[in-house]
Amino acid sequence: KFVEDTAALSPSKNRRSVGELLLGFFRHFGSTFDWQAHAVCVRLTRPCASVDKFSLANATTIDQWYVEDPFDLRHNLAGKCTLEGRMRILEAMRQAAEVLSDAWASSGGTWARVCGAGATDRCYLKCRITHSVTP
Repeated sequence: KFVEDTAALSPSKNRRSVGELLLGFFRHFGSTFDWQAHAVCVRLTRPCASVDKFSLANATTIDQWYVEDPFDLRHNLAGKCTLEGRMRILEAMRQAAEVLSDAWASSGGTWARVCGAGATDRCYLKCRITHSVTP
């Protein structure tokens, strides 16, 4: 559901900084989240709620990640992710959580000191698009 008049929305109850939210994201999806049983489902907008991945539109296996596309419920955004890819992603999230946590502790609790000035580096994502990938 999309809202044109964002001023009409209730204010967020969130009181955490962007840095705290990012650290929580990496901790949750890198270590806590049960990828074998649950799906990432932003459409339902339930904080900390787990969605049984076997209850969603697409059939899946216990080993496959399930990230529901909120615009096309039949599309699993993680459907093509290999075991090696999943392991690399999990390890990167765990390392990011550790680095951010250590940096936060050593900075005296100041995210500006952890992140520093905005970087101008460019990042590129390698992606093969074929007829078998659904748009």
